[in-house]
Amino acid sequence: MRGGTVATLVAPALIVVGAAVIAPTLWMLYQSILYQGEFSLHHYQRLFTSRLHQIVIRQTFELALTVTVICVAIGTPFAWFASRMASRARNALIGIVVVTFFASLLVRTYAWLVLLQGSGLVNDGMIALGLVSEPLQLVHNRTGTVIGMVHIMLPFFILPAYSAFLKVPNEIVQAARSLGATAARAFLSNVLPLAASGIATGTTFVFVLSLGFYVTPALLGGGRVMTAPMLLARDLSRFSEWGTASALGAVLLAATVGLAAVAYWLIGRRTDADRAN
Repeated sequence: MRGGTVATLVAPALIVVGAAVIAPTLWMLYQSILYQGEFSLHHYQRLFTSRLHQIVIRQTFELALTVTVICVAIGTPFAWFASRMASRARNALIGIVVVTFFASLLVRTYAWLVLLQGSGLVNDGMIALGLVSEPLQLVHNRTGTVIGMVHIMLPFFILPAYSAFLKVPNEIVQAARSLGATAARAFLSNVLPLAASGIATGTTFVFVLSLGFYVTPALLGGGRVMTAPMLLARDLSRFSEWGTASALGAVLLAATVGLAAVAYWLIGRRTDADRAN
């Protein structure tokens, strides 16, 4: 296929991407360095000197890190065991994971709001089992927010991790066990390095997407858990602070691009090492 033909076919997609993604991003960056009609870093200075903005940015990254760690802790063994099962059981488990995408984020968040409330199924179940004597406060706080976000983000980690584990041959573990390694050591020393690219991809997905959460913290946090997107929306809707909101968006964008670049570099190095071996 000639270069001119390729350019003609790609041009409509490039126009759409430019109009829908690149142009708004450039406009946001422009607004973040414009103050009273002049170029200035005023909005960034305000962003990093405001106590509220500092707390919210730190809380956003802490929340994203917490969700990521929990997803890795739950998703890694799940993905490994799913990859070692027979095809029918494996497809059933992964099918359950994929089915969660069929329900909207808003519906799933409201479902957790119902389940975790004082008279919800979770509290009633724990009281019936004698685990607690009175209902726990599981919504309108950080706990409920983390639970809801982990539920939504877990598939984004499991799927790439599962794909990576699926490529690890059973003979690797069997050889390590025959040489005296325990099951845990064989997994940590032999399996995890081979699936590192998938785990890194899933971890990056979860962390980056968690930085942009709005609906789940707003509903399950009950206004007590403020994230950067929520603060950005407040700056725009209540105070029309386009410059400060754009600066906050630019900071989140820079963090996202930086993390994605680091993950891409690490995954690339791992892939090159695997090819060399």
